Amino acid sequence: MSSLRSLSIVVAALVIAPSIASAQATPPLVRLFPHRATIDAPPGLVRLALPAEVLVESRADLSDVRVLDPDDHEVPYLVDRGERPVPHDAPPYAPAPVLDAEREATRVRGVMQVREVLTIETPSAPPVGATWVLRVSTARSRFVTRARLVWTQAPEGEREVARGAFFRIGAPAREKLEIPTSGLGRGRVRVELEGEDGYLEPTFVWLAVRDDARASTLDVPLAIASTRRDRGRTIVIATRPAGITPERIVIGTRTASFVRRIDVTAIDAAHGRLPLATGTVLRVPGVPGADERSLDVAPARGDRLEITIDDGDSPPLEGLEITAMVRAPSLVFEGDRAAMLRFGGGRVRAPSYDLQRLFGTRVGEELLDRRLAGTAVLGVIEREPGFVAGPALEVAMRPGAHADERAFEHVATLTIPETRDGLAHVVLPAAVLSAARTDLADLRVVDGDGAQRGYLLGDTAAPLDVALSVRALDRGELAEGWSRVALDAPIERITTSAIELVTSAGFVEREVVIVGRGEDDTEIEIARTWLSRTPGEARPLIVATRPTRVRSLELRVHDGDEAPLAITSAIARVPTFDLFVTAPAGDYRVLAGAPDAPAPRYEIQRARELVLAVQPGAASIGAVTRNPAWRGPGFFDRAGGETLVVWAVLILAVIVLAVITLRVARSAPEPAEQPEI
Repeated sequence: MSSLRSLSIVVAALVIAPSIASAQATPPLVRLFPHRATIDAPPGLVRLALPAEVLVESRADLSDVRVLDPDDHEVPYLVDRGERPVPHDAPPYAPAPVLDAEREATRVRGVMQVREVLTIETPSAPPVGATWVLRVSTARSRFVTRARLVWTQAPEGEREVARGAFFRIGAPAREKLEIPTSGLGRGRVRVELEGEDGYLEPTFVWLAVRDDARASTLDVPLAIASTRRDRGRTIVIATRPAGITPERIVIGTRTASFVRRIDVTAIDAAHGRLPLATGTVLRVPGVPGADERSLDVAPARGDRLEITIDDGDSPPLEGLEITAMVRAPSLVFEGDRAAMLRFGGGRVRAPSYDLQRLFGTRVGEELLDRRLAGTAVLGVIEREPGFVAGPALEVAMRPGAHADERAFEHVATLTIPETRDGLAHVVLPAAVLSAARTDLADLRVVDGDGAQRGYLLGDTAAPLDVALSVRALDRGELAEGWSRVALDAPIERITTSAIELVTSAGFVEREVVIVGRGEDDTEIEIARTWLSRTPGEARPLIVATRPTRVRSLELRVHDGDEAPLAITSAIARVPTFDLFVTAPAGDYRVLAGAPDAPAPRYEIQRARELVLAVQPGAASIGAVTRNPAWRGPGFFDRAGGETLVVWAVLILAVIVLAVITLRVARSAPEPAEQPEI
């Protein structure tokens, strides 16, 4: 991650560019994060528990939280929410082959009872902190079976390690196919199954499962926006800060005793209503355990919660309060580097720190549980007085120089929505990549007046999937045993990183070659490999290709004495880029297809790190069409500089020779008259 101090210098220069005399330019971090607090921490890896005041002002994913050192460099951190999944570098499951099986059926009072006794092996010790859960698989679509697991090689003899039921029933469809064990060791387990739905004839697998280590929680009071009564119900609308995702809702009231049904619903302007929980809260004084005023809720979205309390004929609850119980996340980082916490605003994208990649690994688990040097302390939270609520990139949103649209052969519409900080983002589609040069230096974004708008290209983006149509070709000049298939792309030119071939063939073991036709119609080999797939495998057939731009693609398969491989379709993976544009909301145009255009130079390129840190809005690109203003190159444009020089020299030589010839002709003496004879 590049230093934020460097960003400060660059963006400060950008801000003051319109007026060099404006020396009090606002530093970029002050513009982006409205809140700050000092950090006091000992050396080494430390933990900083985030208080509710930070969570309320931040996003739920903590993407707008940064830890900085005294020089304003970012300090990487790991987010710990108290979750402890099975490390992904530990075995998550183990096979449970059936070693022996006995089955019997008896009729009791006219009902057929079946019993299966199966012996399976237990695996080695599960990952640290996990237990083995036995999962059953069966072809039966409906069953209810009692299950008992007995460890037959326990030190004391036989010991029951689990008891429960497996079932799969419909209308509505429900199933329970797993049963946890307790105190299970290495050896063998006898699985006893009893039911009335026929033999399961099951297979088993052991799954490593660990309980979610409940993190410490914070109680965050939710502001009540409105309360109303409706036919024996109290309907409360509570506001939910974006950074607060409740795991439980707690009902507070002065009413001494009550039993009420509760429904909790999230209200989201974009997605409508989402039910989160239904249950009963109660308080009965003098009865042990009769004080349950909390309710587990599903993750919420939207900025409001609707809590409906069914009062019936009872009076509404007095002094009603709504509290959200949330996990208390903490940050783990190097304490000797940390000096300041900046947070809030929701204006930056989530960081990608290498330290976070340790989460879910055995090293990360050991780090979180045993290797921390101490605890960091957060100072007084204060509002940054220099924070500017306007667009962070406002100074970069002004129009630039006009582009000569006649030089660009292709055009596409670009629609930019309202954005908070003046940055829009779109992934360049394959049609734009086809129309532009390979270096994308001929891309321009212009407004209705033809003025350019500054943009940046991201390093890469997720590759596009472009469907290719398939046409069988004659073998042509290929040797016997080879077949040819044309892979037609919906665009004129294409650059691929891989091609996925779709075939119903269950067994494949063939050499393949993929060739393309370049700009000058020369044949280019972009891939040569072996395709292999054994019966029963579901993996796709993917051929990695060299990223070379071509106008056509052809697959050649060495079938030998087999029938040609039936390719039904193909998908090309096309490398692309993110396009980030600084412009107000509106309709713009993307120009491409100017072979001689120089690469553009925009001020925002000098503030790349800051621009790419801002949270962008989602723009959209329309279809690529021929630019009506385009004027193709004339004769002299097509001729090129060297040709023009040659022609100029030849023309000049002809003129010079003509002048010399004329002068010689004029200066030559007239022939003397011959005497008459």
